[in-house]
Amino acid sequence: MIDINTARERVMEQERLRPSPRQFSALWESGQSWRHAFEELVGAERARDTLFEQLVEAAQGFEARRDRLQQWLGGLKESLTWYGQLRNLLGKHQQKWNVDEQGRSLAPNDLFNHQALLDIRIISCQVRLTLIELEYLEYRRRADGGLAETDWRRIFSDLQQALREQATTYRQWYSQDMPEQFYAERLRWCERLSRIQRETFGLWVEHRNVDITNLRADMSALEHLMSAWRPAPIGGGSPLPVLLGVGVVIAVFIAFASSSGPSNNGVDLTPAPERAQVSATRVQAAALPAVDPQTLNADRQTLNEEGKQLLKQGQCEEAIQHFQAAFDANPSTHEAYEPLDNMAFCLYELGRVDEAIAKWQQALAIEPNSPDANAGLGMALYASGRREEGIAYYRTAIQLKADYANEDWLRTAALWSDRAINDSRELRTVTMP
Repeated sequence: MIDINTARERVMEQERLRPSPRQFSALWESGQSWRHAFEELVGAERARDTLFEQLVEAAQGFEARRDRLQQWLGGLKESLTWYGQLRNLLGKHQQKWNVDEQGRSLAPNDLFNHQALLDIRIISCQVRLTLIELEYLEYRRRADGGLAETDWRRIFSDLQQALREQATTYRQWYSQDMPEQFYAERLRWCERLSRIQRETFGLWVEHRNVDITNLRADMSALEHLMSAWRPAPIGGGSPLPVLLGVGVVIAVFIAFASSSGPSNNGVDLTPAPERAQVSATRVQAAALPAVDPQTLNADRQTLNEEGKQLLKQGQCEEAIQHFQAAFDANPSTHEAYEPLDNMAFCLYELGRVDEAIAKWQQALAIEPNSPDANAGLGMALYASGRREEGIAYYRTAIQLKADYANEDWLRTAALWSDRAINDSRELRTVTMP
């Protein structure tokens, strides 16, 4: 494996061979050597990232990890600067070519291919950079016993923005969704961050002077992000993206560059010149007619109450439909956590425990201080064998509302089912204040 600087020099050697209009270069080979040099550079950067993963994990203490992460971030920022300079060179070269009567560039396809690879690599590096920043915050959270939540949410928002731009960039260049290898690598990176969070949770579970509430909320937000790539692919293609939220509905695309760029599986992936003209332009959604928020809230409340009545009657399948409709009526409002919490109890009652856990996590991502969702999730995790996590969530529920330690109250006021009460009985005993 060559080093990054040598790989960059090889790319620039090939770039200097790029022919201008009315020029011919026997050494250019339609840009194949340029692409090979670019792939070598991406491979060298991947090796660097793997090395830093190992160095960060091997470091002892927060300060040592902080230093390694800062070095890693510095390397990524340097890469972004270099790629930006290369993109400027390609842009200047494109300007040398004439345009046709429709205003499309007459530059050769190899130039568009190279611009596509470069654009996708740049946004992928930006995604990776935000994930490393989140990793730094997770280690700082562990060292300090808490974290300014605005810091984590700000970087997480930056990540979401980068993910959307990555998905948009790929589709603008290739007119199709990203291939499956992207999803596998994204999941690996997010699971690395999730593992750090779980380790912190395990260290904190018996402590009371730490901010475990915000940690759980951030764990839930990340879990929703990862759940988008876990369902089986649809029709052999990429997993269906899932829109989930932390207070709002978020688009969940994370992207990392593949070492060889987009693969060609019998589909023409040559970027069209007209797409090249708009590659840096975000696709604007069509304007929708304004909807009265009060009307949406009224619909949500009505559907949620109808679902609760069905749940009381044991009609869980029908209740789920009402709770889902209540959530869909206005998913961006804070109160949207209520139908999610109710839906989770229905799913649990039907024995669909994993789905119930996911819904409770989604509810807590919106409202971390919901005692009912904390109690429900704690019960489901405890019953699933994840006892330490279950205890922590149920203990939080009791801290928020002491009645969750009272079986009679759960049955008469909270309307918990016999199954939920029985499954949580041992948990209430071990979490009793």
